Amino acid sequence: MAFLEAHTGQIEFITIDIGANDVLGPCFDPETGVFDAACVTELTPSIEANIATILDTLEDAAPGVPIAGMSYYNPFLGFWTLIPGPVGEFLAQLDAQGVSLLNGAVVTALLGGGAFVADVAGAFDIDNFSDQTFLKSFGVVPVNVANT
Repeated sequence: MAFLEAHTGQIEFITIDIGANDVLGPCFDPETGVFDAACVTELTPSIEANIATILDTLEDAAPGVPIAGMSYYNPFLGFWTLIPGPVGEFLAQLDAQGVSLLNGAVVTALLGGGAFVADVAGAFDIDNFSDQTFLKSFGVVPVNVANT
C-alpha cells in the first residue's frame, strides 16, 4: 500500500491474482489428487470477504484507479493425461467442480467490489468436457484438457 500511496496520480491500473491460496492448502489433497468442492463451498464466504477487504484497501490507497482481477484456469485437468485411463479422467472431472466454485466466488467478489475481471477460465474453456480434440502425445482428449 505504501507504494500506491507514494505514487498517487502515477498508477494507471492495478492487477490482482487472488483467491486460490485460500483453498489450495485446505481443500487440495496431493496424496489423492482430490480438490474438495465441499471444502471450497465452506470457504467461499472467507474468500469473498478477503477479496472485498483487499479491494477496499487498494481503493483507499489508490482512489479511482481501475482494478482488474481474473478467474482461474484449471490445472487439475492435467490429471486426464498424467494418470491415463478412468482414474485420471475421474479426477479431472471431479476437481473441475471445485475450480468452478472457486471461480464463482472470486468473480462474484471482484465484480461486487467494482473490479474488472479477465475471464481466464473462459479463455481456457475449462468446463468443456464435451468437445474433443487430438493431442499428438495423448490422442483424443476434451478441449479443456488440451487447452490446459
